[in-house]
Amino acid sequence: MRIALVCLALLLSACQHHAATHSATHHAAATNHPAKHAVPIEQLEPDFLFIAAQTAIDNGHLATAAAYLKVVVSKDPYATLPRAQLAEALLKSGQATASLPHFAYLLDGKARKQLDANEQLRLRMLQAAAQLASNHIDDAIATLRRVVHRHPDHLPARLQLAKLYLTQRDAEQALAVIAEGIAHHDAPRLRQMEAQILLKQGKPKAALKSLEKMQQLAPDNPVIAILFSQFALQMGNTDLAEQRLRQFLRRHPDNLNVTRELGSLLVQHGRSGEAELLYQQLLKRNPAMHEARTTLGLLYIQTGQYDKAEKLFAGQKGDSDRFYYAASIEAQKRDKEALALYRAFPPSSPMRAQAQLRIAAIDVRAGRDKQALTIVRHLLAGKALPHPQRSEAWALLSAILLYQERYQQVIDETAPALDQPQVAPRLLFNRAVAFEHFHRYDEAETMLRAQLKQQPNNSEALNFFGYMLAEQGVRLDEAEQLIRRALNGKPDDGYYLDSLAWVYYQRGDFKQAIRIQKQALKQVSDDAVMAEHMGDMLWKNGDPDGARRQWRRALALKHPHPEAVKRKIKQGVP
Repeated sequence: MRIALVCLALLLSACQHHAATHSATHHAAATNHPAKHAVPIEQLEPDFLFIAAQTAIDNGHLATAAAYLKVVVSKDPYATLPRAQLAEALLKSGQATASLPHFAYLLDGKARKQLDANEQLRLRMLQAAAQLASNHIDDAIATLRRVVHRHPDHLPARLQLAKLYLTQRDAEQALAVIAEGIAHHDAPRLRQMEAQILLKQGKPKAALKSLEKMQQLAPDNPVIAILFSQFALQMGNTDLAEQRLRQFLRRHPDNLNVTRELGSLLVQHGRSGEAELLYQQLLKRNPAMHEARTTLGLLYIQTGQYDKAEKLFAGQKGDSDRFYYAASIEAQKRDKEALALYRAFPPSSPMRAQAQLRIAAIDVRAGRDKQALTIVRHLLAGKALPHPQRSEAWALLSAILLYQERYQQVIDETAPALDQPQVAPRLLFNRAVAFEHFHRYDEAETMLRAQLKQQPNNSEALNFFGYMLAEQGVRLDEAEQLIRRALNGKPDDGYYLDSLAWVYYQRGDFKQAIRIQKQALKQVSDDAVMAEHMGDMLWKNGDPDGARRQWRRALALKHPHPEAVKRKIKQGVP
């Protein structure tokens, strides 16, 4: 059955096979594997199976289509169209290796003559994809080289070939492929790839020339302007990145994407005021530009200008605008107003789940932790909460359980959150606290290191990590470094000073420990554990009376372990 015969058979039998077609359609839509026919599938007519395969393809059931087409091809090995569809279905259903012989039959033998040039090109690209998926890198390179030889202006093949050479660490060959393409027909995407390769080779000046050419080829393309800026930033040239974005905006002042890119750059470099002015000007020229209004409002929230955000979002009718309006009011500690706004979101609103999460956060602040826990658990059990807020919900759950001193539940209930693409730093910290409570120090350290990877200068995590090591009396030099890093951000924090004093205590340098602890107690005078620490230091430094005064003070401040402190008053510190 050649391709012409298949098509003819379909035309002639369209009416008499209506019932069979309907049956095949119903079957393919309902299952993803071949049905158990009354007779074996191999005994069914090829035209029936071909129709069923088309329906399966239309419904995305590629494995089913492949099963049908295998029988069609086995009955007529010369059927070009079914074989081409079979090869593609096998590849796209994850059976790349099984597809390779079919691509080879179609493209490397007599069957190729039945395919027009466009179909040959399409199948060659699919063949290369199958070779890659089967880890036949050299074969894929050979296939792509054949494509660019016959179609020198085919950018997808040329770019994919260059990428493959890069994976083989052959940057020179990758550059040669791109240079050959540029010689045939220069294009921005080729110049972009050229710049990427040159950067990998450590040739920033040459890469910059490629970028200049890229922008010359498409001076009014916002994507190219943004790419140029990102490359310039990658090369450490912030001024050039900003210059090119501003240059584009002088010609196209109302382009939101380039404005957003420039605004982000300005914010990252501590120039929020300039970013605000940028959006204010854009909004002044285009008062109805909703995205510009939203971005400016979020920038106000990010920079703590909640009153400005409130005014900007006030009166807006969109769900997201009303949510940000409520958020700006909540940020001003007007919780009752914010609660009313959040509760007004109906169940059908796309912002409903996020509003519920904010209600839970307000409940926690108001001491209604049981209500908050119910809301958060309900949100996490469903799928309505988008990922960034879902991560926030896990963090809030851990905070509530930690506040309730349900340490094991913190560990058990939040374990699934670790499978997220990105885990909230606060969740990692709260899990570390729970592990430390059970003296599971290795697991606590794993959590803290994961948090510090995201937030290298988080003073709370640095101090807790350092104090945890000091408590164990291990790696005291590392503990001191961690705590001093925390103090760099908060030099007068009494709790951090207490941690540093405890490092010196564990080293046996009691005079230095007492000196630092006095500074700590000036900052925090009502902490029972810090008073206990001072007592321990004084005792070890030969001042038992001073030590007992501090321990009695710790009891007066409601120390969480009074019996242990009472033993120290009687017996001292060993």
